[in-house]
Amino acid sequence: MHISAEQARALQKPVIDSFPARASRFLQDEYPELARQVGAPAFDALVAHGHPRAVQYGFTSEIHIVRYLLVMLYLGPRFDEDPALVTLRPFLDAMSTMSPEWRMHILFGAARRRPEPGARHGA
Repeated sequence: MHISAEQARALQKPVIDSFPARASRFLQDEYPELARQVGAPAFDALVAHGHPRAVQYGFTSEIHIVRYLLVMLYLGPRFDEDPALVTLRPFLDAMSTMSPEWRMHILFGAARRRPEPGARHGA
């Protein structure tokens, strides 16, 4: 059996379309106290804001996008524009010779050194 590229794209679309809702649910499950404080719409807005930003910086896998969203929870929704965090900017460069995995490792490590925003356990 052979699946054409067009068929593969059609099959992938529902998975891609469901990602924001799944990411929001995951974050709410991992941060229940924060979810109770701010509500589900705030997590939906975080995902809507952060998902395209993550992709812009070359983070395209689901795990990297979710970790980018976690970095946003720790460092702030516009951490990428924060002058106090200028040292992180090289790790946001999608054209970097560093792999997305390494760049996310550094960003996530920097975020985890901040106090947790009400996590149940680490991701």
